Amino acid sequence: MEWYYAEGPLKVGPISEEELESRLARGVITRTTLVWHEGMESWKPLRDARPDATRATARDRTVAVEKAPARRTCAQCKKPFPADEVIRLGGNWVCAACKPVYFQMLKEGAEARGTFRYGGFWIRGLALLLDAMIFGIPMLIVYALIGFGLFARGAEPNRAPDMGYLQGVNALVSIGFIALTVWFWGRFGATPGKMICGLRIVRPDGGRISYARALGRYFAQMLSYAVLYIGVIMAGFDSEKRSLHDRICDTRVIKTR
Repeated sequence: MEWYYAEGPLKVGPISEEELESRLARGVITRTTLVWHEGMESWKPLRDARPDATRATARDRTVAVEKAPARRTCAQCKKPFPADEVIRLGGNWVCAACKPVYFQMLKEGAEARGTFRYGGFWIRGLALLLDAMIFGIPMLIVYALIGFGLFARGAEPNRAPDMGYLQGVNALVSIGFIALTVWFWGRFGATPGKMICGLRIVRPDGGRISYARALGRYFAQMLSYAVLYIGVIMAGFDSEKRSLHDRICDTRVIKTR
């Protein structure tokens, strides 16, 4: 006799009576699972359709579980597979379908999915402070030298030509800072402050971000700073420690050590 059983909205089967009892013993189905076979008028709970099958002892269940084949979860697609259908790559189990993609990720130096340790709010705040010092001090020196040069030649702060010159220099310094930040993100995945703190910006699969995405992330970061830094504070409450600009650009900040 062949049986069918309900698994959520799905109808599973046909399976033999022996397989039905085996799945009951392993806990795949329970006494209240709806079952049906040809000849039954309607679906019924297993305890009503097969009372004898629900009398398995605790020992029977233990033996069935021990005999059940071991299963592993693929680190890439997150689906379970029998142990003999997966291989170990980069410290994780990967199924045959995902092996080429996963191997390429490892070859490119990407972190193995499922092993990420995300950089939290405080460590990222420290990295931001270090960047402010590393980038800010040279910028202050540049401004000081320019100001000293203008003062030495008798420039007046309120005179239009001198003000235009100062604004032009300020624009060049700002553009240089943006370009340097984007270059660090695209080349290393981190600015010096993040490197010191052992952080790196990556895609969800652990891959490196492109320069275009790095540029977009820089300007998205401005939104995080707006309105009392709420976009930055979001990182303290997100399961993957994502701030607003991480969500916008689909990036993650992970720990590298």
